[in-house]
Amino acid sequence: MDWDWTLIDATWPAAATAECGAFRLRRGAGGGRRVSAASVDQGKEPVDLVASDIEAAERGMAAWGQTPIFQVRDGQDVLDQSLDRAGYSAHDATLCMIGHLEPHRPALPIVESPAPLSIQRCIWQSGGIGAARLAIMERVAGPKTYLLGRIGDRAAGVAIAAVYGSTAMVHAVEVSPAFRRQGLANAIMAGTCRWAVDHGATQLGVLVTRDNAAAIALYSGLGLRPVAAYHYRSCTNKDAA
Repeated sequence: MDWDWTLIDATWPAAATAECGAFRLRRGAGGGRRVSAASVDQGKEPVDLVASDIEAAERGMAAWGQTPIFQVRDGQDVLDQSLDRAGYSAHDATLCMIGHLEPHRPALPIVESPAPLSIQRCIWQSGGIGAARLAIMERVAGPKTYLLGRIGDRAAGVAIAAVYGSTAMVHAVEVSPAFRRQGLANAIMAGTCRWAVDHGATQLGVLVTRDNAAAIALYSGLGLRPVAAYHYRSCTNKDAA
């Protein structure tokens, strides 16, 4: 099962993008690394990448007021080595996991909403997912849903799911600390699968950092497997303009 890199931009979109030589630049508007990192698209890595290419990308990101950051995908060794020589450090290794959709009945109540409810915003805010990331969710153009999970009479967990092509991507899964380890994340994923099947998807995909063992175990239990990976490279002494 191959990974389609356009899944990320389609279901977690930047505020703007621009082509800069071999790089695609993303304007994050405060929404974090995934929507701010420059990348070389799949199959386009130049074998003769030089410092001037990186410098041009740096200038483009600085023009948006962003500290330069790059996404390096597995197999992009030329880019990785070039950034290393330019003083960029690697961090936040991330797995792209995908699997066939299997409809599950959620063990806990899951509510679907076409727009974020106030309580969902509060749960995300408490987990550090603020207005800039909510704006990312609002930019998703394809089919999407905001999921809310309850334990008893308490709203306790949230996520957003979006379909692109035949794949449903899940982002921003957040369970309030007092309700963790009670099966709510699993129920949210089951609710996502049910919604995704109804919207024509046949695959389920997620992005998860390699050090998040609990989330990897959850997704593996749903039949998802790592099929691609990436990491970021950033340099703290390269400040935004």
